[in-house]
Amino acid sequence: MFANQQGGAMVDAQGKLTIDSDPYRTTLTWLDAVRSEGLGTLAKYTQPTDLQTQDNGTQVFVPWAQWFVFAPQQLLKASKGKWRAMALPAWQAGGPRAGVMGGSSFVIPAKSKNPELAWRLYEHLVFSKEGYTAVYGPNDVYPGGLNTSIPSYLPALDPDTPLFKPIDALGGQDLWKVAVEAGQQVPGGYTIPTWWGKAVDYFGVNVQKLLAGQMSPDEVLKTSATQIQKNLMGPS
Repeated sequence: MFANQQGGAMVDAQGKLTIDSDPYRTTLTWLDAVRSEGLGTLAKYTQPTDLQTQDNGTQVFVPWAQWFVFAPQQLLKASKGKWRAMALPAWQAGGPRAGVMGGSSFVIPAKSKNPELAWRLYEHLVFSKEGYTAVYGPNDVYPGGLNTSIPSYLPALDPDTPLFKPIDALGGQDLWKVAVEAGQQVPGGYTIPTWWGKAVDYFGVNVQKLLAGQMSPDEVLKTSATQIQKNLMGPS
């Protein structure tokens, strides 16, 4: 997310590995400073330590995708209603204040009996006003609407025409407006490789070593690049 915010990605548009680059180096250098200065909480996401430090005010800044909002709504207790969403701080003056965190997709199985019908359903839900309103608007499952993401279809993203309601767990904040305006700042041209999820075995593990003080930012990037190229991509 931080790397994409700076215009970076694991691979470029041609599929060439670009993890050993300035956006990642800047991000990891910052994370290393957070670690060395004792300013961060090292905990598994939404596990007891993570939730406890959020509830007691120790952890007050959670840079995460929009779907973090489920934590104040469903998991946090003492701090529920005190949280607010905001765009990320920019890395440089006037820079983007949002970035891509991972990615999502719609998969039609190769052996599907009716792939055309599956596509028609997806097309309706994503690209028609009736469809995306049904997905994100108030319904029996989500009385206030589905608020853990926003549509990917630009005509659906009017900051003044929310599909879901303000959120009590965020003190009544209009998350729709915040998310839509942040989404407009996400750098374009992001490419996600097919092996992205498997990179956690290398880059993810090495980042954890950085946070434990066992590797430097440069060591993480160079080691991860070598491992990913060898084990996930093959000869360059």
